[in-house]
Amino acid sequence: MKEQIRKAKELGFDGITIETKRPVALPCDLDGSARKEVAELACSHDIRIAAVETMSNSVSPIIEERENNLCMVKESIGLAADLNTNIVKVFAAWPGTSRYDELGTYDFGYRLFDFKSMFATRDKMWRWAVRGIREAAKWGDDCGIVIALQNHPPIIRLGYEDVLQMVKETGMNNVKLCLDAPLFTNQSDEYIR
Repeated sequence: MKEQIRKAKELGFDGITIETKRPVALPCDLDGSARKEVAELACSHDIRIAAVETMSNSVSPIIEERENNLCMVKESIGLAADLNTNIVKVFAAWPGTSRYDELGTYDFGYRLFDFKSMFATRDKMWRWAVRGIREAAKWGDDCGIVIALQNHPPIIRLGYEDVLQMVKETGMNNVKLCLDAPLFTNQSDEYIR
């Protein structure tokens, strides 16, 4: 994170987002003093930590995977609070990344997601996602954190419609949209607006 802060300043950026995985910022790797150092460095370089990003997945048919996901999101909320940011980005269902021949790939993650999807309906996975996001939002609310739900597949279709519906279903005031507009299949000005 320190390298990213220095590089962001060097390149003229105003802020960064932090992805919560190794080697950058797995929350359990960062104790209170390390978090304080990062927050102070960002402040001294006038770099805003705009958000903490989780690679979350609340829809696995495997109970322990959903529960482990909740623990990771809760730890990420604590990290965000310690880094003086009030946004934690989440996915309903991030299929995962892996390395193959030293290159990052989504292929294995999507194949595994497709396999697991044979054991739960889309509706069931949708409800698990809403439940997981709602639980994260309750923890976030205690810290003044907004949970920003991203519009990424596979449970949420590209566009804003599904992510907006899921945000509404959480019923939580601190759950907001995080739209990656370049992913929209419809790129018209009217649709984007």
